[in-house]
Amino acid sequence: MTLATYSTLAAPGIFEFLADVAQLFSAIERQLYGDLEQGKSLKELKKEYQLIYGINARQFNSIRIFLQGKIKSRQECYQLQITEITEKIKHLKKSIKSLTYRVKLEPLLASKTASPPRKDYPACSLDPKKKTPRANTLAKLHHKKRKLHRLETKLNYLKTHKPKLIFGSRKLWNSQFNLEANGYSSHEEWLQDWKSRRHHEFSYVGSKDETAGCQNCQLSSGVLAITIPPSLVDKYKTHPNYKVVRGTSKIVIESVKFTYGQETIDWALDNQQALSYRFVDKKDNWYIFCTTNQIEVPYQSHRKNGVIGVDFNPSLVGWAFIDKEGNLQDKGQISFNLADRRNEQTTATIGDVCKVLVDLAIKYQCPLVIEKLDFQKKKGVLAEKGAKYARMLSNFAYGKFHQILASRCERMGIELICLNPAYSSLIGISKFMSMYGLDSSVASGLVLARRALRLSERLPSSAKSALLESVDDSKHVWSFWRKYQKKCQGIPRHCFFSNRDANSVEKVTLSSKSVSGQMGVSSKPIGTFSSG
Repeated sequence: MTLATYSTLAAPGIFEFLADVAQLFSAIERQLYGDLEQGKSLKELKKEYQLIYGINARQFNSIRIFLQGKIKSRQECYQLQITEITEKIKHLKKSIKSLTYRVKLEPLLASKTASPPRKDYPACSLDPKKKTPRANTLAKLHHKKRKLHRLETKLNYLKTHKPKLIFGSRKLWNSQFNLEANGYSSHEEWLQDWKSRRHHEFSYVGSKDETAGCQNCQLSSGVLAITIPPSLVDKYKTHPNYKVVRGTSKIVIESVKFTYGQETIDWALDNQQALSYRFVDKKDNWYIFCTTNQIEVPYQSHRKNGVIGVDFNPSLVGWAFIDKEGNLQDKGQISFNLADRRNEQTTATIGDVCKVLVDLAIKYQCPLVIEKLDFQKKKGVLAEKGAKYARMLSNFAYGKFHQILASRCERMGIELICLNPAYSSLIGISKFMSMYGLDSSVASGLVLARRALRLSERLPSSAKSALLESVDDSKHVWSFWRKYQKKCQGIPRHCFFSNRDANSVEKVTLSSKSVSGQMGVSSKPIGTFSSG
């Protein structure tokens, strides 16, 4: 089951109480982190902390689980950082090797017949603006070597030191050393922000074997009862929201309703699911976040009805619907723009794309198939790939696309299949682009859809003849596609295409205009449709 989190604004009357609990729990969390780093026993610390700080066992467990989550996240990010730097060093060494070879070939004087033509610049010009190609290459090589040394030093440090956890963020901590540049007039102003950041949230972790899914924070019929830590009971005995429920002091909030997800939370309460609550201070307002399992929705899709293959690109999604025999039945494209957009805008745009795709799956009662990609390593070496490639890959929000699509598919009862996309683009443009008159992205989606049904991917006759060798059926077909890919390097994609007037691709361009939809899958139109 997939977890879902929903939020609502807390009542202003309990802001002070929430701030006090956050301050108490944050102090305990930091002290617990220090004790665990020293190797102290968690079992002994649990008894000790309950007596010293005046908290119950479940409150200590919530602090411990929240802290362990931060530690695990930091360790994973630390390993990703090591992997990213390792990839950067690997590609940087390739660039240095290439530049070293170029230095040997570069002439001392620039040629007039060079393309583009340049003036003759002496090897040692007195004018610093006039440099030979050789001098420019040597300058690049110098800076690449400096960068390599810096990265190797950093990698050695990361491998020989344990990851550190800073409560309040490293960025804010470092801002105290340059107050004016970070908008602070004094160290006292920075210190106030630092304390506020360290005390801005706390959580209560729930369990399915507890009443209402959480012992310390219970929601029932719109009433949220929060258990007061024993050390704060005396301070809040006179609070208007103070109540004693079954011998336990609580702060009770009336009329708690989640604008989105209330039906999921009600389902979780009725089915004895765990509910975990997190309280966060944002811009002087406290918000309540409730995390629980999503409602189980049975699949309404089946592979016997066919499959929709989806190829996600930085500005275009191509999709192809096939029947159970692998024959193309429908196809289309969804255009969008993610360049220079804020995170919220990117999320909204990708959400619109995912809605169209899931509505198509509901229409055809079939699963969706997408690529299983990982761009972590590629995004770590953008500096070595050129500005155009870096811009394209930076705008490629595949992780967010996969997350939003998976969440929507589960809510709507649509099966989502993730496959290895090896050679899908090559197979698409070689076999199906000309056959059906498709765009390359739609052809790739068609290959993914056929792969989900375990249909043939054998080479076409033109590819077999290009290999100049017989195809051995005992070997995996991808081994021959790999050889064919080497033969096709440098060939433009349009060379694989021959136009067929009988075929057209339905295209969707996301925009703010509201027009009548021709696909019949969205009750709220989100774009313009055209065929051609």
